[in-house]
Amino acid sequence: NKANLKTLPAEFVKFKNLKCLYLSDNPDMNWGEALKVLKQLPQIEELSLIGGNLTNLPDEITELKNLKAVWLDANPKLNFNEAI
Repeated sequence: NKANLKTLPAEFVKFKNLKCLYLSDNPDMNWGEALKVLKQLPQIEELSLIGGNLTNLPDEITELKNLKAVWLDANPKLNFNEAI
């Protein structure tokens, strides 16, 4: 069962204790907009973007200061040299 989200609801900012978020298999997600929501949750430690059809990492990911692990598997268009 895939959700195939296109956006991340702004209501996500209410989850102040959220530490792990798995957004895998959402190839139609607007990642720039999603990260604008997620950066309001700086306590996130783990983020899965597997199969997200990413081509680059949005700059906002650097604002997740407690991020310890991010999974980027199955993103064939992602340029890892530029992503790091």
